[in-house]
Amino acid sequence: MEKFGERVRVLRDNKGLSQKELADRIGMTRSIISTYETGQKMPTYGKLIKLADVLEVSTDYLLGVENDSILDLSGLSEAQAGSIKDVVTAMDVTDRKKSY
Repeated sequence: MEKFGERVRVLRDNKGLSQKELADRIGMTRSIISTYETGQKMPTYGKLIKLADVLEVSTDYLLGVENDSILDLSGLSEAQAGSIKDVVTAMDVTDRKKSY
């Protein structure tokens, strides 16, 4: 899937990660990341979830089902992005506590 590999590469670049750094965060090798980015292989379900988590997008976005990433934090410092994530997490926890 060409779209998948391209999205992984662009998201990785936007985060300033090398293939090796991304691979280390997910527990795989740099060469596997390369095969994903070139469209030679697709990740297992578990690795797909880890990739989405590290790249901060949905699995649907990585797979091309959605065209918008969940939250584009590119261009923000890690501290700024962390603050936004904290707010989103707090909102999510608040919504789960509501009883319907």
